[in-house]
Amino acid sequence: MSSPPAEDLFCGHGWRRARHCGVVFQAVPRNPLASPFTLSISGGSSLGAVLGIRLGWDISVLGVSFLPFVSFASALLGILLVYALFQSPRYFSPLTLLLSWVLINFMCTALVLLLHYSADFTQSF
Repeated sequence: MSSPPAEDLFCGHGWRRARHCGVVFQAVPRNPLASPFTLSISGGSSLGAVLGIRLGWDISVLGVSFLPFVSFASALLGILLVYALFQSPRYFSPLTLLLSWVLINFMCTALVLLLHYSADFTQSF
């Protein structure tokens, strides 16, 4: 009996990780509709990428670009912003938490569009 190809092993491992990430995304806000798009992760990371490009932070050192790190950090800031909003003694329902994440995502997307609008044609493309 032969062993499976290495690609099958790595892809299976990647799918298991993706499945676990999906479970965490839906378990934290206790809502089955939660995804990176509704949890302000995608909006925060795209805002960080656009700001990084606009401010000239799209440099690379030893072949590694700095832009993904800026994007990841801004995604974490989007999550931490909502988390900081909900550290008050009042109880917030999971629905309120999910809606605030959607609001932060829309605000980040609006800022991305504003940055694209205010940029020159050569800066946008």
